[in-house]
Amino acid sequence: TPPPAFVAGTAPGDYRPTPPKQAAPMYTGWGAVTPFVLTSAQQFRPAAPPAVDSPAYAAALDEVRTVGRDSSTVRTPDQTVAGKFWSSAPIWNTWNQIAQQVATNRHTGLAETTAAFAAMDLALADTTIAMYDAKYADHVWRPVTAIQTGDAGWTPLTPTAADPSYPGAHSTISQAAA
Repeated sequence: TPPPAFVAGTAPGDYRPTPPKQAAPMYTGWGAVTPFVLTSAQQFRPAAPPAVDSPAYAAALDEVRTVGRDSSTVRTPDQTVAGKFWSSAPIWNTWNQIAQQVATNRHTGLAETTAAFAAMDLALADTTIAMYDAKYADHVWRPVTAIQTGDAGWTPLTPTAADPSYPGAHSTISQAAA
């Protein structure tokens, strides 16, 4: 099924295609997928994020501006490793690899391993559906868009996904997997 048409916003805070590629947003139809376990994609929709004119948003954006810049002088080596690690593969692949390692280390049998993967991957699937429902409900621009509006030369440490910023995919999916 083709994804629904996406109309980019123009006001501060509205999602629009993410620089530098300005690619069309991804997974616009995932919020409409029927969940496996949840009663609806909206069942656990988070509260709206801080307004773009709030002190909380300004503080978060400033942290991204200083720590997330490709040439940051304040980011620690550990933060650089973590940033690059978590931006590599799709996050659900990472968690399946972690689960595989745990099952191997614990020498779990086929039934226990299968049950663990089924439970985790159902949680990952439903979380992904709910997360994309929330992302496209709030349409929050990416920090790179906000920062480059005032500083076109700013570039992030790693590429930014072509979808709205909130809620964050890695934190949402990682919580479900954990």
